[in-house]
Amino acid sequence: MRKILLAVVAFVYGLPMMAQQQGFGFGGRQVSTESMHYSRKFADVNYAADTLTSHTLDIYLPEKQQERYPVVMHIYGSGWFGGNGKGNADLGTICAALLDAGYAVVTPNHRSSATDPYPAQIHDIKAAIRFIRAKADAYQLDTTFIATSGFSSGGHLASLAAVTSGTARATIGNIDIDLEGNLGNYTNYSSKVNAAVDWSGPIDLLHMDCAGPVKQQRVAPEFVMLRVPMEGHEDSYASLSVTSYLDANDPPVIIFHGTADETVPFCQGERFFDALQKAGIKSEFHPVQDGGHGFNNMYSKENLDRMVQFLNDNRIKQSNKPRVIVLTDSEVDDRCSMVHLLLHANDCDIAGLIQVNSCFQKHGWSSEHWLEKQIDDYAEVYPNLKVHDPNYPTPDALRSVALVGDEDESHIGADNLAALRYPGDEPKIDPTLWAETPGSKRIVEVLLDKDPRKVYIQAWGGGNTAAKAFQILKDKYPQDYDRAISKVVMYNIW
Repeated sequence: MRKILLAVVAFVYGLPMMAQQQGFGFGGRQVSTESMHYSRKFADVNYAADTLTSHTLDIYLPEKQQERYPVVMHIYGSGWFGGNGKGNADLGTICAALLDAGYAVVTPNHRSSATDPYPAQIHDIKAAIRFIRAKADAYQLDTTFIATSGFSSGGHLASLAAVTSGTARATIGNIDIDLEGNLGNYTNYSSKVNAAVDWSGPIDLLHMDCAGPVKQQRVAPEFVMLRVPMEGHEDSYASLSVTSYLDANDPPVIIFHGTADETVPFCQGERFFDALQKAGIKSEFHPVQDGGHGFNNMYSKENLDRMVQFLNDNRIKQSNKPRVIVLTDSEVDDRCSMVHLLLHANDCDIAGLIQVNSCFQKHGWSSEHWLEKQIDDYAEVYPNLKVHDPNYPTPDALRSVALVGDEDESHIGADNLAALRYPGDEPKIDPTLWAETPGSKRIVEVLLDKDPRKVYIQAWGGGNTAAKAFQILKDKYPQDYDRAISKVVMYNIW
């Protein structure tokens, strides 16, 4: 008996090395990374404030240049054995498609089940999520949208991170489990995610044969994770199962599973989808006919496109905060209102802060840089604000949309003081004669984009800047005018 136990221990501890030595190990067949197109890579970033290789991650930024990128964390498959598999994280397939679609891709390592039993692995993934949220500014990450994705055991961890978002502890039968951990320096940050992609993941560990409890006839990966056999320890296996934690508030999930998968049976995908549907969680299931465990059309263009479309659709829906453009004339009431707006900037999507004039401030006050100073004040408290809600926009994001609109006093219109000096003269309200400004151009840009949300234009002053934007749309973009103008909800503050 002692020899058998020693053999099992040797087998288990050798698995991580085996997984790393093979070209694809337990993580599915890998495609050449030559198809990956990225502008920058941050390699071997430690997310747990220690020196473990298993606590490092890589960050890839898309080729398309923009200030920030929504995030997908993709987790390699290894049967939970691999502690250094981020270099085999489906880089040439799933990750390449995500980068081409404009997503930053984060590939984390996690501790091996051979050295650290469950729940160490989910603690690692959640620590990595907290880390990228805390370090968003340093890596140009838009953490208002973070999705998890993974293949095989990585699909399990990606799904588990999603369905336990906001759940620090849970009781499953007689098992009290810590699902969050306390790794790293950023435990005050959220590990919530907005969506998950499951590629061939083992989900219900109580039913790996999908026909009743698994019989322990081999050293199964789940046995190594839990260190106990199934019989008599069903609650432990339930605590490892994603399906134990579902509720209607969980983020949406998309599932891909091959009908010919001989490693993680196809019925695992079926059971997962059924459970998601019963729990009222938005979900999609895409069976791949004759698909194997990471091969035979699993990563077809059609499936990769489906993944991207699913993420795009849910990113837009979840960012369904009102889009706001403010035209402000810098009078005292506007300056007070701006403070109020910035304190509630997590509740809306600020698309423009445009400085204009009014009948009292007819030349405008942009030369005083009062708005820039207010954003500087916001920057001082931003580190505290984002602890309470990661959806607060960064100071740089606000600066990028702080622009100057029309400050020409002759364009004030009916409030034009010159019109009052010469009774009988009609004020010249003809936007075609007015110069385009950065502010009017920004309004045009926002109304023409593909985001279907309404745009709430608040004219605290300077409605002439909005009038110029509407005239540009009508004259230069007649084919898009109706669609663009239908997005407008105009508020004039008098």
